[in-house]
Amino acid sequence: MEVCKLCLKKCPLMLSHFIPKSAFRSLRGVLTKNSSPTMVTKHAMVRTSYQLTDYVLCGECEGRFDRMGERWVLSRIAAKAGFPLLGALRNAPIDEDIPGATLHRCVGVPGIDVEKLTYFAMSIFWRAAAHDWKQKVVRLKLGRMKRKFVPGLWATLPFRKKCR
Repeated sequence: MEVCKLCLKKCPLMLSHFIPKSAFRSLRGVLTKNSSPTMVTKHAMVRTSYQLTDYVLCGECEGRFDRMGERWVLSRIAAKAGFPLLGALRNAPIDEDIPGATLHRCVGVPGIDVEKLTYFAMSIFWRAAAHDWKQKVVRLKLGRMKRKFVPGLWATLPFRKKCR
C-alpha cells in the first residue's frame, strides 16, 4: 500500500496519467498524418505515443478528477469530429489582447462550463507540482498557492471562491 498524493490515504494506487489517456486518443491524427501527439520537453520536441504514467492517485481521486473536469473537457477538445470548445470560445467576448494571446470572458457563455474547465486545468498544474514524472516534466513549484490547490481539487462545484 502506498499513499495517494491527493487525499493522503494509504491505499492501492492506480496507474495515473500526467495528461489523461483519452486526450491522446482524441488528438491522434487530428492535425497531421502522424498519429502521435507532439511532446515538448526542455531538451526536444518529438512526435511520440509515449505517455507519462506512474502510480500517483487512488481510484477515488482518479474518479474525482474524471467527474469534476476531465470528462467534460475531453469530450470537447479537438478531435476528428470537430472542436466544440473552440466553437464555444469563438462566441465569448474578448476581455483583453496581450502579446501572443487573446483572453476571453467565458462566464455565462453557452457551451463553456468555467468550473469544469478551471478544475481540469488545476488538476494538470497540481499533477506537475505534486509528483516527479520520471524527469520528463519540470516539476512546478506552486509556492503559496500550493495550499489552495488541494482544497480546490477536493471541493464540490462551484469551488472558485475557495481557491482565491
